Amino acid sequence: MIKKVPYLFILGFALIFFEPDSAAQSLVRFDSLVTALKQNKVTVPQRLDLLLRLTQGYTFIQPKQGIVHGQEGRELASKSNDWYWKSRFAIALAGNYLSLSDKQQARYWIETAKQESERLDKKEVKASALLMEAEIERLLEHQLKSALQHAVLAMETFKELKQEDGISRAFRCMAAVAIDQRQDSIGLAWNSKSFEVNNKIGNQTGLASNHKLFGQIYLLNASFKTAAAEFRKAQEIYERAGYKYLLSDIYSSLGNTYFKLTDLPKSLDFYQKALRLDEELGNKAGAANNLFQLSSVYGFNNELKQAIHFCNNSLKLYEELENRKGIAKAYGNMGVIFWNNNLFDSAMTYFQKAKEVAGKLDDKSEVATNLWRIGRVNESIKRNAAALESYDQAIQMALKNRDFELYVKVLNDKASLQVNSGKLDDGIRNSKRALEMADSLQLLNSKRAALSSISSGYEYKRQYDSAFKYFQQYSKVKESILNQEKIREFSNIERKYEIDKLNSLFETERKVADEKLSKQSLLAEKQKQALVLNQKELELAKEQKEKEKLNSLRILAELQKEQLEKEKRLRQLTILEQEKKIQQGIISTQEKVQEVQRLELKSKAMQRNAFIAGSVLLVLFIFFVYRNYANTLKSNKLITLEKKKSEDLLLNILPEEVALELKEYGKSRARLYPEVTVLFTDFINFTGISAQLNPEELVNEIDKCFSAFDQIIERHGLEKIKTIGDAYLAVSGLPMPQHDHAKRVVKAAIEIREYMESGNSRFGIRIGIHSGPVVAGIVGSKKYAYDIWGDTVNTAARMEQNSEAGKINISEATRELLGEDIAVEARGKIQAKNKGFVEMYYVA
Repeated sequence: MIKKVPYLFILGFALIFFEPDSAAQSLVRFDSLVTALKQNKVTVPQRLDLLLRLTQGYTFIQPKQGIVHGQEGRELASKSNDWYWKSRFAIALAGNYLSLSDKQQARYWIETAKQESERLDKKEVKASALLMEAEIERLLEHQLKSALQHAVLAMETFKELKQEDGISRAFRCMAAVAIDQRQDSIGLAWNSKSFEVNNKIGNQTGLASNHKLFGQIYLLNASFKTAAAEFRKAQEIYERAGYKYLLSDIYSSLGNTYFKLTDLPKSLDFYQKALRLDEELGNKAGAANNLFQLSSVYGFNNELKQAIHFCNNSLKLYEELENRKGIAKAYGNMGVIFWNNNLFDSAMTYFQKAKEVAGKLDDKSEVATNLWRIGRVNESIKRNAAALESYDQAIQMALKNRDFELYVKVLNDKASLQVNSGKLDDGIRNSKRALEMADSLQLLNSKRAALSSISSGYEYKRQYDSAFKYFQQYSKVKESILNQEKIREFSNIERKYEIDKLNSLFETERKVADEKLSKQSLLAEKQKQALVLNQKELELAKEQKEKEKLNSLRILAELQKEQLEKEKRLRQLTILEQEKKIQQGIISTQEKVQEVQRLELKSKAMQRNAFIAGSVLLVLFIFFVYRNYANTLKSNKLITLEKKKSEDLLLNILPEEVALELKEYGKSRARLYPEVTVLFTDFINFTGISAQLNPEELVNEIDKCFSAFDQIIERHGLEKIKTIGDAYLAVSGLPMPQHDHAKRVVKAAIEIREYMESGNSRFGIRIGIHSGPVVAGIVGSKKYAYDIWGDTVNTAARMEQNSEAGKINISEATRELLGEDIAVEARGKIQAKNKGFVEMYYVA
């Protein structure tokens, strides 16, 4: 006979099971607990409590088993007619179905929970239901606006109840929605708040989710190494806990990150790990995603059959799950595969399908990507005008979405097309823009493409010296990429998972046609070896061609230099010859003058007779001199007036000291200013409001606001630097030092805020301020632009990005300069992009 186990002892065991460090062994303990429950007389409330804990505990380990316990708990609660427990089990069941990506069942149980919670006056239950509904809307239905509303309502209720775990989960859900909407700074702030709460209460599973969200933000902003580090932290926690469903998602995220880093072996390894887990767990949504990612890797490596195989399988699963976002991605990837195989009609069809589905979902990132792809197809079939139009649309959308990696790729393609179609200056300029961005983002392939286009552009312009310089840089970047590829040796990876699977599928066919297959394999091997040899020969020929091009560019550059030297010497000889002729002319003129003087001595009589005529000529001469003098005075006045206009215009563009230096010396050198304060402003919901205005109204609205800003900063002695779209940049402390530069900027910011809040504009505003050193000077040799650079400017921009509507966000450095004159509100340390955690304050 089994000994009875006290309920409190069982409850203690149940609580231990949910610690992340012991969750790996929880399956065995759960079974023991269920057995013990069946043998012991525990009360109904006690049984309900333990069944709920089991349902919740299995959510990330074996959600199907969690559903079994949840159904048992629902039946027991129904017999007791206990609406509180019925609604709690409904929420837990929705969570298990959410783990299985079963949209229909997850939605059914959350609707059931909402209806049953209406009978109760339990705020905790209602908040939990709201938060679960937000997760379903975000993950399974992509209704981001509604998901955010429900998460905010849940967070407010949890705050009222002082339930820190609920507060953390609500903030994390809000952050995830913001990231899906590409509002990265807001998502970062909310996730940081969730992280602080989880760290405070020691919630390891919650911290892992926070690390995952941080990784997603860094991945979207092309900080791939930082993203990988965050995903690794989440991976460690999930592996310790044995949460297979969550672990599959993290493996997939790591696969994405290493694919962006072009580390194909690691990318393939993580995708295959994720796919194995998804198939083991029956997670169709996860399997569809990882099949799609595998098709991308194989397509990138030009293994087309494998790519099509995986892409077709992912598309079937997405259609079965009615996942429109996945369908759009699969269509796009299939188009890429066909495009790589020069099947342009099929590629265009799939890209158009992908763009159409993504447009209905309002997935701007996917729309931009497919616009770029459509442009590439048009370029391939020589429809250059249509290609440029698609590229321009993709570039604009990529900038709005802050998808800088896509922006660089599209800009490179546009520049290459412009160079090849004879628009050399435009192509070179766009290639240089792409090169600068690719260099800052460490995108080697994009950098290589930009350098190649610049070199070709200069070669077509016959500026061989510049072409040779950029081709040398291109060769170095290419060599760097080849070295990385040699280290990785993607072709030698053992794909055990795929080999085993394919062997099992074709086992029967191999036995039946063994001899035939052997012959075909031998023939295929020979063909493969021939292809490898051909590929090596092509690579050697290409390398030889590039070496020849480099050599020819070097020779052309040297010939061009010699030609320039010859032209220079010829010009010098021509000048000497002209000077010699001038000297001879002067000597000849002097001789003629002397001859005239001798003739004058002999013709005094004739001069007297010509006196009257000379007098008349003198009068006429004086008249013409006077008239010329009057005209000269008039011209000088006009010149003086135009000069004043030019000087006023120059002073309107540049600071007075810089303008004077430019006038006197023809140039102005950049200077370091060790103590300045930088102000950044940005309009709230600019894109949404601008969509409601016609272009003329939008320009008038922006002009009205910026004109008011100009007057405000002039009153406070600030220097306006520039406007960037709807952003406004100003600085105090240069070109003339100001001891109170920080106070001037803050007072100007307060006045700008008051102006915007007084009903003068449709826009809201957020403001960021930081103090420190900057470098300032003139950019370029045409269309002068005075600008400032340095980490101080970047930090001021981060202050603005982490501000809120109607708020002035300042850094620790600025707060110290203000003293006690201006009241501030401490915000604590907040995560800022590429800055880590930064101390921030709001101006009261």
